This record gives sequence, structure tokens and C-alpha cells, in this order.
Amino acid sequence: ARAVPPIRFLDLVAEGGEVDTRRAAVALAEERAFALITVGGDGTVRAAVEGWPRARLVPVAAGTNNAIALTDEPTVIGLTTARLTNAANASDAFRDHSRLVVETGSDAATAVVDVVATSNRWTGARAMWEPADLLEAVVAFAPPTAVGIASVAAALGPLAAGTARHIRFGPGREVQAVLAPGLVAHVEVAGFRDLPLDSKVVLGPSDGVVALDGERRVSSSATSVVSVVPGPSVLDLPVALRITRPM
Repeated sequence: ARAVPPIRFLDLVAEGGEVDTRRAAVALAEERAFALITVGGDGTVRAAVEGWPRARLVPVAAGTNNAIALTDEPTVIGLTTARLTNAANASDAFRDHSRLVVETGSDAATAVVDVVATSNRWTGARAMWEPADLLEAVVAFAPPTAVGIASVAAALGPLAAGTARHIRFGPGREVQAVLAPGLVAHVEVAGFRDLPLDSKVVLGPSDGVVALDGERRVSSSATSVVSVVPGPSVLDLPVALRITRPM
């Protein structure tokens, strides 16, 4: 029989919240792990990246919002990642991404996909289904297959890796976007601009909330500053498969 790779559990006491993911990511960074594998949605990825901002990230989709997560078969993703640990050019299989740091007063939070200011006052993991509620957004990840506000950014053209896109919603150009599975909407965009690393955007105060990666969690009654900073490098599965395929 083939040897089973050793398994070692982290010495952490679970509390049943995001803090568990964040603390586990910190511990794995301290252990100099090859990669950080998450199983969840964009919220899980965000919590992990807060703990290890520059990780080699392998996000397996299993959440409500899965804009950045890999939707390929998890066994293939896991096996390919394991094979990469023995590849001399493993770094070629990961693509650099920016992340967004949101500062509101003395509080700071992280997003890996988008930060969206909305006039709707609902909080929690409620998808933003009404284009009329959208005020502005900063998007760090917008592939053509994106769902949600990232789909709006993708409809405006390719977004270079490691950058972000600031979108102002309102009368102007109309784009078609997939706001949620099964939901196609026409969204009005007043204007947009692409932002390099180290850029800052000020989101003006409103009566609604600011959503981070699809979760409405920050009151927008105060001014928020969004910074574009270096983030994780995310697994590019097709490239990884080419690197690890048997010769």
C-alpha cells in the first residue's frame, strides 16, 4: 500500500465563527505551509485572507457567494495542489490578486472580491438583487464567469490581475450582468475607472450599508476609505494541471 501523507491538526480551540478561520490561517502561515486551502464561499476566503494576506490560496467553492472560489471538482483540485508541492515551477500555477482594505473610522475590514455601497439598509448575507439600490463599488476580481457585482465589472471589460475597478452606478451606460444564479439584470453604470495597487477610493456616506464580498456588514452613514493592496495568489487550475500532468 502507498504511504498516506502525515496529518497534523492545529492546536486551536474552535469558537464557531469567522475567528476560527482567521486563526487557522495565521497558524498555517507561521508553519510556512505550501498553500492555504479553504472550503466555503467568499466570506470564508475573506476570513482566511485576513489571517494570511499573501497566501497561496486554493479556494474550493461551498458557500452562498462563490465569486472567487474554484467550482471545479474538489478531488481534482486537492490532488493537483498536492502534486504541485513537488513541482519546481509551482509558483507559475498561482495568479496574483489584489485585496481591498476598508477603513471606516477606527475600524478596518478586508474584502477579496468587492466592496459595494448600497442604499438598502438590510445587513447580513443577502444578495444584492436590486440594481436601483446600488451606489458605487470597488471590485478586485472580475473574471468573465463572475456572478454578482463582479459580473457588472466583467461586463465593462477585462480587469488586469492585481488591480481593481471603481464603479459608480446611475444613469449612463447599461450593461447586462448575472447578479445571482438564475438572475440576469440590466444595470446602469454612470462611470468607472481602473485602479492600480496602492490606490485609495473614498465612498461617500449614505443611509444604507457597505457590503464586503456580498455580506452587508458596515454602516455607510460614515465615510469609508477603500485601499487596493497586494493580496493572495490564487490557484489557476488549468495551468496547474499542465504543470502536474504525467510525462
